[in-house]
Amino acid sequence: MASALNTILPIFIVIGLGFVIRKKGWLTDAFMSSGNKVLYMVAVPCLLFHKISTAPFHASFSPHLILACAVAIAFMWVGALVLGRVLKLDRGSWATFVQTSIHGNIGYIGLAVCYYSFDDKTFGVAGVLAGFFIITQNVFSITSYHLIADQGAKHRGGTVIKLLVNPIILSTFAGLAFSFFRIPLPHIINKSLMIISKMALPTALLIIGGSLDMGQVFSDIRLSLFSSALKMVGLPLIGVGFFYLFSVPAPLWVVGLVLLPTPSAITCYIMSRELNGDPDLASSTVTTCTLLSLITFVFWLSVSG
Repeated sequence: MASALNTILPIFIVIGLGFVIRKKGWLTDAFMSSGNKVLYMVAVPCLLFHKISTAPFHASFSPHLILACAVAIAFMWVGALVLGRVLKLDRGSWATFVQTSIHGNIGYIGLAVCYYSFDDKTFGVAGVLAGFFIITQNVFSITSYHLIADQGAKHRGGTVIKLLVNPIILSTFAGLAFSFFRIPLPHIINKSLMIISKMALPTALLIIGGSLDMGQVFSDIRLSLFSSALKMVGLPLIGVGFFYLFSVPAPLWVVGLVLLPTPSAITCYIMSRELNGDPDLASSTVTTCTLLSLITFVFWLSVSG
């Protein structure tokens, strides 16, 4: 427990610092927007490509782990669909509730926890899994709005295209190709990627902190807490069952048990707004999830370590 807390607490101190300096006005809207774009388009993809391309292919690619996590997400998606119907939510809230129960902040928080918790070999596994996570959770999120709300059709094609050209996904597969064919990186490129990579996650954590909206936490606290519990407790528990079923090597469980309970992503708010979901519920759940993930990350790292 103490070891996990020593790893996770500094991450959340940086997130808290981002929240404070945002309130002071030092993180402006312009910086948040441009900084997020640089992270998403350049820094995080460079980090993933560098770590995956320089790791042995078979040490990074674990089909059993990928399959187990994908099936766990699918299982939770079906469960959230049923629960939303039982709770008699309106269509917009129902679609958003389903999405926030499966769609985690993999690119920033999930990878940050993995980076500061694991060695390079295990982080390579996490980087590959992250790419498949992003594909899986986005496909199910888009499908949720299609099945439940049947709205935003004009946006869905664009959303699918954005998914296919997602920089994190592209960098993951590019890194796998370099690793599989054992293509060495020139020294200058390698050093440049290392420099860019080092700025990625600390900046991401500051921006996550600056994005927290405390005013929205209590807008729908019961449903937000319920969705947070499904995402950060229910989903990893389901994952454990499928780890057993698909014979995932025990040392890799910790990777799944960090990425499965990642808190709901700010993408949930953006997508709910574009596809006529419930933006208030999405914002409330993202903030609630992120705050509570300090506890859940410590727990899952402790029990899987």
